[in-house]
Amino acid sequence: MKAADVLINVTPGETRLAALEGGRLIDLVYARDIWRDRLGDIYLGRVTAISKPLNAAFVDIGAG
Repeated sequence: MKAADVLINVTPGETRLAALEGGRLIDLVYARDIWRDRLGDIYLGRVTAISKPLNAAFVDIGAG
């Protein structure tokens, strides 16, 4: 099994990690300083848009 590539981006107030396998995104994790207490929570959201080129959905969880 080949290990995934991990990309890390750190900016003031936010850290993002992306795991890539074969050039495709397999996992994305981000943490914001103001959201630290929300990590791991489960939210009810509504899909607001779907992007086929990104193979992603944009979800509104009502967090402003």
